[in-house]
Amino acid sequence: MAWEILLISISTMKSRFLTFRTMFLVGKGCLAIIVAAAWNGLNIFDMQAVGAERSLFLKVQCFDCHSGDTIEAGLDLSTLSDDLARPEVFSKWERIHDRVASGEMPPALASQPLPEAKTVFLQKLQENLATEHMARKGTVLRRLNRREYQNTLNDIFGTQVDLAEMLPEDGRSHEFDNVGESLGLSMVHLQRYMDAVGLVFDVATAKTTKAPHPTVLDAGYKGTREAEQFVGKVWKELPDGAVVRFEGGGYPSGMIRNSGVSERGRYKVRVSGYAHQSSVPITFSVGGTSYAPGSGKPIYGFFSFPPDEITSVEFETLIDRNYMIQIEPYGISDPERYK
Repeated sequence: MAWEILLISISTMKSRFLTFRTMFLVGKGCLAIIVAAAWNGLNIFDMQAVGAERSLFLKVQCFDCHSGDTIEAGLDLSTLSDDLARPEVFSKWERIHDRVASGEMPPALASQPLPEAKTVFLQKLQENLATEHMARKGTVLRRLNRREYQNTLNDIFGTQVDLAEMLPEDGRSHEFDNVGESLGLSMVHLQRYMDAVGLVFDVATAKTTKAPHPTVLDAGYKGTREAEQFVGKVWKELPDGAVVRFEGGGYPSGMIRNSGVSERGRYKVRVSGYAHQSSVPITFSVGGTSYAPGSGKPIYGFFSFPPDEITSVEFETLIDRNYMIQIEPYGISDPERYK
């Protein structure tokens, strides 16, 4: 077997450690096994021993710049605590792990650790950090609350069923209804959740083999009761038939009376218009409104129209029964309105 001389050197680390050179005769093909065995046999990083005796890895690679009289970046490893339960200590060890893992430390011009030593150091440190993190930040396994359950079923089956009202109210913790310790599961909960699944199955199952025929509803401000009342006062009708609104919000609103839908479902909405007497695009919202007492005013989306060029925006959204489209421009106002 051919032999070669391997010279291993550990550099001087201040006056507390001696420089030494050891010469070995190592057979080709055996070096990696010998080095790995040497590092694996050492206690490279034991968090329980950090407070009393520093790991060999840190002493060899880090103490030159982070101990004694030389404390770069304000990090003194010789006094760094091993109590990971303290957030400020955890943060420092986490930063040490990340910078060693990324290769930022040790610096490129400094002596580099053996790959095997670096791997063992990072692995041991990561295990300790992960254990402490889980002890403090562990997620409690919990059931879905009723809103999450409703959204999940509707997303999976493509339905729009209102399930929250048929499910028991969820327990709260500090006014939050998604805290695991307050979300119990009684027989009543279980039965209602099963009933909700059955309802979604029923809605998602087609009742006929006939393809649905879309109905087109063409609506606008022109010709409505609002147009008769406000055009020439706070609205303006242009020669091309477009109705101009000079500000958003307040009264009259942007409700389009003849846009009401008779059935709840998903609708494809197309809105056409342009910015009038403006050099920049004007932003507007498209939402829904209803005369039903206590009804909400959902916003379906925000869009913008460029100046003097008819443009169409198209989107798909869920619209409840008897809801009408409401369009409100933003960023414009009529200075003469209140004079």
